[in-house]
Amino acid sequence: MVYIYQSCSPLATFSTKVTQVIQTERVSITDYPGLIFKDKTGICWTYLGRYEDNYIPPSNVFNVTHQGNIFENDSMLNPIYYPDCDSCFLTQVSGCTEIYFSAERCDDKTNVVVKECNVGPTIGTLKLTHNVGDVCGVMNPNGDDFCVTLNTQIYNVDTEYEIITPAWKYYDCNSCPTHKTYSVNSIDNLVQDFKVFAPKTSDTLLTGTSVNLNVSDLCYLVSSYDGIKINYLYNSDTDPTINQVFTTSADCMINYYNTII
Repeated sequence: MVYIYQSCSPLATFSTKVTQVIQTERVSITDYPGLIFKDKTGICWTYLGRYEDNYIPPSNVFNVTHQGNIFENDSMLNPIYYPDCDSCFLTQVSGCTEIYFSAERCDDKTNVVVKECNVGPTIGTLKLTHNVGDVCGVMNPNGDDFCVTLNTQIYNVDTEYEIITPAWKYYDCNSCPTHKTYSVNSIDNLVQDFKVFAPKTSDTLLTGTSVNLNVSDLCYLVSSYDGIKINYLYNSDTDPTINQVFTTSADCMINYYNTII
């Protein structure tokens, strides 16, 4: 599989073509297609998604193939996402001045400290920084992601919890986009380590459990449970979501054949 990143604007002044980077590793801050981010040189990029390694780029782009991660030296410890390329162009980010909030977790009501980059503004259509009272999703590098309500802004406090939902999205604790995530393999092993989703309130599935998906009638086996993750771009119609769980692979296959007869 390869991961595709497309520049928001042409990188060469003599051309109208944008650039696609086709690489074998995913940038760590781009879990989901559609994320727009700025690298440390100021270039804005859109993550287009994961494709088969025989992907052929369109003729209207420059393409660069790379073994590994071409953005490796530009990885951002504090990801900043933009609603569209125009917003990315208009926002100047020089480094990251972190701000900190005391917050209450939505799931267990405990208090935590969370942080994000203060890149402003805090109001309007280009709102990029959260305010007290906002509900937002938080990345936990050592476990499940979770959602919080921001209570007060506080002085610098060491914390590993980073806000990762954009400030222009408005949530309450029920709508905050957390999902259980799994990696699955197709039964024939032609598709491996495919990331899929399930409701956060669903039972956690064991490795080897047979499932099918909303986007495919084929049968898959759970290869790993990857925890609860934030995905603010999740779409229940188009993102691969576990549809049915089967006792055995044979039961899943019988269901599949019944759908095509």
